[in-house]
Amino acid sequence: MNVRERIRELADQVVVLRDAYYRGSPLVADAEYDAIEDELQGLVEANPELAPDPNPLEQVGAPGVLHAPVRHSRPMLSLEKATKPEQVAAFFDRFPGQPVVVMQPTGSTSTGSTMAQAATTRS
Repeated sequence: MNVRERIRELADQVVVLRDAYYRGSPLVADAEYDAIEDELQGLVEANPELAPDPNPLEQVGAPGVLHAPVRHSRPMLSLEKATKPEQVAAFFDRFPGQPVVVMQPTGSTSTGSTMAQAATTRS
């Protein structure tokens, strides 16, 4: 399979997986979806002339209205994913002293603060 075909295959997968996710029936784990999207992003960055049209990386995946607005008890601070230790450290550096909740691939959460000695964990 050449690069153009791989990009098209990945773009098609992103569209199908995103649609299933927002319908409440995800087909893969979040980490697997992220890996597919990351591979597509890398291939498009390396080969911009092969970017799919339309490009699912440039589209919002959710329908216009999923549910009623939700008011969070604390600001979300970021929607960026952090999968590497240096990305997590960079996030904490951006929000010193802020309490945080970290979602983990296992479904458990960790709560704590960006002050390293204050972290606790619960499942």
